[in-house]
Amino acid sequence: MLFEISEKAEKEISKYSDDYEIYLELEKVLQLDAQKNDLSFAKEEINIGIGIRIISENKLGFAYSSDINKIEDVAKKAYLNSKLNEADENFCFAQKTKLDNVKNIYDPKFENLDVSEASEFLESILETCVENNCEPTSGSFAASLENNLITNSNGVSAFNKFTDFQLLYLSMLKKW
Repeated sequence: MLFEISEKAEKEISKYSDDYEIYLELEKVLQLDAQKNDLSFAKEEINIGIGIRIISENKLGFAYSSDINKIEDVAKKAYLNSKLNEADENFCFAQKTKLDNVKNIYDPKFENLDVSEASEFLESILETCVENNCEPTSGSFAASLENNLITNSNGVSAFNKFTDFQLLYLSMLKKW
């Protein structure tokens, strides 16, 4: 999906400049919050965004949108923003190079994680807290999957996929 969006963005950018960089992100988030013993908030969301940086007449311009249907506008705004900046012959984008593959940053368990499973996990933490003679005050569980793609006019194409899991529970120790 991100590669197809990048290709569309390249076509739009070519109307303004041959020197560009495209940043795309796609994030899926699952978040739960608890107050004392009760789940108070749960959400699942998908966020997507595109950032375009161009160099035109040695001037750097940038624009970003979280509306992926506005690629034409983002490309045009990046170009117009470049017109507002001063020229600098040192502006350039990264050259193509071999990138190291970072391992073990993606956990496929995220793909099957749902609100009920995350809620059960948060509740088990709450039970452990109570069993250890603590009084829970608040807590949260969050899991996310992020896909990032950076491409540029120098042939760079770097894709990254990773997951993130977070748990926070605050409690007070009861007096003995």
